[in-house]
Amino acid sequence: MKRIRFYVPVLAIAVAGFVFSTTSCVDDSESQSVTELREANAEKLKAEAAYQAAQAEVAKILAEAEAAKTLAEAELIKAQAKLAEAEAAAKLAENEREVERWNLEIARLKKQQEVILKQYEYDLAKAEAQLEQAEIENAIKLAELQNQLLEEQAKGDAVLKQAISDYTDLLSKISVSKNTISTLTKDIADKGLILKYYELDDNQGYLALIESLNKGIDSKEKTIKSYEETVTLYNSWLEKGGITNLEKEIAAKQKELAEIQYTLTEKYKDRDAKLEVMNNAKGAVEDVRNLFIGYVYDGNGNSLNSGYLVKSNMGYYVKDLQQVTYLSVGELQNHLANSLTPELESDTKLLAEAKEIADKAESEIKALYDARETARKDMEAKDEAKDDAYAKLQAAIAGGDAEKIAAAQTVYDNAVTAYNTAYSAYWGVDGAYNKYAQAQSDLNNYKQRVIQYENWVRWDNSAIENVNKAIAILKNETESPAKLEEAYYTAYDAYQAADETYYETLVNAQSLKNTIEDLSTIVYHNDNGQRSATIDDIKGWIESYEEDIADLKSEIADDKLEITKAEEKKTIDVEKITREKANLESKLEGEKATLAIYEAQAKAAKAIIDSKTK
Repeated sequence: MKRIRFYVPVLAIAVAGFVFSTTSCVDDSESQSVTELREANAEKLKAEAAYQAAQAEVAKILAEAEAAKTLAEAELIKAQAKLAEAEAAAKLAENEREVERWNLEIARLKKQQEVILKQYEYDLAKAEAQLEQAEIENAIKLAELQNQLLEEQAKGDAVLKQAISDYTDLLSKISVSKNTISTLTKDIADKGLILKYYELDDNQGYLALIESLNKGIDSKEKTIKSYEETVTLYNSWLEKGGITNLEKEIAAKQKELAEIQYTLTEKYKDRDAKLEVMNNAKGAVEDVRNLFIGYVYDGNGNSLNSGYLVKSNMGYYVKDLQQVTYLSVGELQNHLANSLTPELESDTKLLAEAKEIADKAESEIKALYDARETARKDMEAKDEAKDDAYAKLQAAIAGGDAEKIAAAQTVYDNAVTAYNTAYSAYWGVDGAYNKYAQAQSDLNNYKQRVIQYENWVRWDNSAIENVNKAIAILKNETESPAKLEEAYYTAYDAYQAADETYYETLVNAQSLKNTIEDLSTIVYHNDNGQRSATIDDIKGWIESYEEDIADLKSEIADDKLEITKAEEKKTIDVEKITREKANLESKLEGEKATLAIYEAQAKAAKAIIDSKTK
């Protein structure tokens, strides 16, 4: 496409033709031609502005796409980091249950990572489609501008006129084709994302249904197992000869239960004591980690910690204790020498200076207070003298003696002057009152500064004390962080072992208690607590349990059938979406071929226009 500046002569020619055809006088035709040229240039500038606006929109979409890409990459990196942490924790897991928990977390994070990656690809495809559309609109605006500028030149040239018409028409077709390609590309991405969700997260609910059915099956199988154990127990009772022998067994198991319950109490006390030891050991570790020492910086001014002895968190836990690294003795000594000690010296100096200023102000303020009081009393005395002179003046005026009036007036005027002088000395800008008030305000500020510097010095001393304490802890062979953590791990293992033993004993006691209750239910199952169960009763209970077992097995078979149906339905839906995606991909290839034809034809028409407008 030619640049806009090539078509300015065309506008000039069009304007010149208009000038020669006018019937107005010379002055009018010249004025009209200038007007036409100005309007043509204005249209050109307007079109150029629209073109630049389109370019700005393209730049904006590019920036948004890049920002979305950066954000998605950050999410992906974050997901990868979490996965790495989970894998590291799984390697350090202490028991089978913990390993299984971390493996489940790893599987979940891997699925999440795949979804994030697919969403990233989808967002990127969407942004690219928006960019493509903006570029199409950009090209059309430029083409429209060029065609407007070529319109005058095309008159009388049928070939050029047809080429312009064909080129404009083809640009429109190219726009429609590219829009179609953009829509198809987005629809294909949509289908791909849906398929990924079917695979990973199942937004149609099939996996939720299957999971629910499987949980139901698991629950029913556990119930069947419990019922089968009960049937086995009842059969053993039948073999023991009925009620009389069961009463003897109840007595024996009650004695056994009493012994276990005594043992259980002792194991509970042992577990409780070990729990306290473990908590104290963990508290000792946390006390060291929470020792506030201020911010420690490296040689480049970067903070190495968050104000505490811990240098960095490792992101995973071992035996319920987060793994961390600590600042070294050397780093703490450098911190002490290069930061805290100079800060203490500086703050101590500032405190001494502030105290000196405050003490001086404190010593000076008494004199200012006395001066203020003296000035106040003098002003009040002058005020009374003024009032007295005024009263005497009024008396003289009442007497009518001109000489006495003049003398009284002079005394009053002098009293007023003296009062004004005293008033100014007390209340004036530089008067005694303001001098004292300003001094008092300054003194308060000096005292506040002293308090501030005292807090700084107190903080410095506390930080230095804690740093020295931290250095001593790090050097202590028996109470270093590593030794404290080791002591905690030992206490943790001891507690876990005691806890496991306690619960094993508790389970045994509960199991024995349940057996006694079951035996008692058979022997004394009526309301009066009398022996009334017979061999036939026990056989009837066995038969009832067996019927329940058969019903549950039938329900499990039905549930498994439902799972098969759900899996088949999901398979059918996935196949349908896969076919739709393949159909869209086929249409996309066809549209791309059509676009290639339009672009070739547009190129040919453009070549004719270029050759005619050189």
